[in-house]
Amino acid sequence: MNSEDLQAEQAEYLSLNWYRDADGKDITVLNNVSIGATLSYVVRATSSAILRYHHLYSQSFENGKGIQLPIDASDLEEQVARNFGVVSRCLPALEVPRTIDQALLQRDDLAIPYLARAVRICQRLLIRTIRHRSHLYLTDWTTAVRSRRDSQGLVLYRKSLTKSAIPRSSKRYRRSAQNTFPREIDKWISTRAFTECLSKIGAQWDDYILETLSIYMANSYQKVREQLTEITAQWTEMLDFYQPLRVALPADCSENWIIMYQLCRVRGIETTLFTDGYNPVPQWPVLRTEDNSDWLATRVAAFGTGHKEMVSSLGFPEERIDLIDPPFLSNKKSTNKRVGFFDAVVLTWSIYQCSPRADVTSPRRTLKSVLETLRKRGFTQVAVKVRYSGELAYVRSVIKELNMSVEVLQGRLVAYLDSTDIFIGGISGAFAEVTGHGATYILFEPDENGYTDHMISQSPVIERGLVARNEFELNNLLTNPRSSWAGDPNHKLRVFPSR
Repeated sequence: MNSEDLQAEQAEYLSLNWYRDADGKDITVLNNVSIGATLSYVVRATSSAILRYHHLYSQSFENGKGIQLPIDASDLEEQVARNFGVVSRCLPALEVPRTIDQALLQRDDLAIPYLARAVRICQRLLIRTIRHRSHLYLTDWTTAVRSRRDSQGLVLYRKSLTKSAIPRSSKRYRRSAQNTFPREIDKWISTRAFTECLSKIGAQWDDYILETLSIYMANSYQKVREQLTEITAQWTEMLDFYQPLRVALPADCSENWIIMYQLCRVRGIETTLFTDGYNPVPQWPVLRTEDNSDWLATRVAAFGTGHKEMVSSLGFPEERIDLIDPPFLSNKKSTNKRVGFFDAVVLTWSIYQCSPRADVTSPRRTLKSVLETLRKRGFTQVAVKVRYSGELAYVRSVIKELNMSVEVLQGRLVAYLDSTDIFIGGISGAFAEVTGHGATYILFEPDENGYTDHMISQSPVIERGLVARNEFELNNLLTNPRSSWAGDPNHKLRVFPSR
């Protein structure tokens, strides 16, 4: 294992244990909410970013080069770079959206719409009827069909008087939540605490790396303390008002959902974790209870037998895994015969931001490599499907640079599933969605995107020998295109395979 992969494992350990004592007990719990658990994912992503910048700019320093940053470099990137000399922001802004340390601990969805407030007022008159609905759904499209069919279901902000769950901003609940998040947390977030945590696994990082992490986390906490307080107040009030018995939640990686998991547990409310789409590598759940004796999530919804294998491989109890068919399979019925309009459709990449080796500029280089390879092989009808509009600038820039005729596709992937027989993309939910609908999906994942060989080898749904890690391997796979999916997708993606 190389040093970057080893540091990735160490960063994961640090994020899940810096707030625990020698006996594994959480020491940051106030009012039944753990500050450490709430900030765990941010600590992991931030420490990975610091390690990444450290490796990058230490090389510049050793080579005697001045450190030049893009004009849109993040504050964290500049902070790390300054440890190695004079820094100037003079390089052009990156075309690739920054998704690592610019948006950590920033929430813009706390405002409650006026119409929702009115609905909530009306619900007081129907509270007995509404409380008969004991299942609360806070997830997005992954449970849309399931929640509509659930006669006992309440859905966050659903357009219905009797089936909608709406939080309310309350001064009384906010005052209580303020005691959960104190003004200062320096006694927990410190260089010493991080050093002692890493020493438990025999790891030692440079002092300035841990000092940068502790300063950045302390400052970030100060900026978002009021947001964390408001999230806790709104969630607490909503649970008290609707009194659900079960809550469906996204994965335990975002601070708002982590807070909800904790509030539910202390109230004895069962929680079920639904991942956002289908992750082809084992990742969630990760968080455990205050005394480290159990998982924070009560249950996990697994999208087919392959996903169940991944959840089980993390140590989650198999009897608490609920098998369901992936939600995207209901989007469109597969056809037996495919008529391709494009020779290939390329899906844009996102980096694995918890890896020190991940490079924010890699998606652009990856796209360029694929398009160049396709042109060399004689592919003339090619399209690029973007995930969101923020990618359009760099995608169009690459196409212009290569002087190729490439169509850019936007919107939902399901609209293009019959437009080609060959999709090329990275590790994402699209891998399972394309495969489930019968098309060939070739995984192209350069190291710079952050996914390691070890992570890929741990997946029961990825055939490692059919994954391209560089242009040479991609070119070979295109000679006789085969899906990178391991085995029969009919068995891995479904609860009860169709015959």
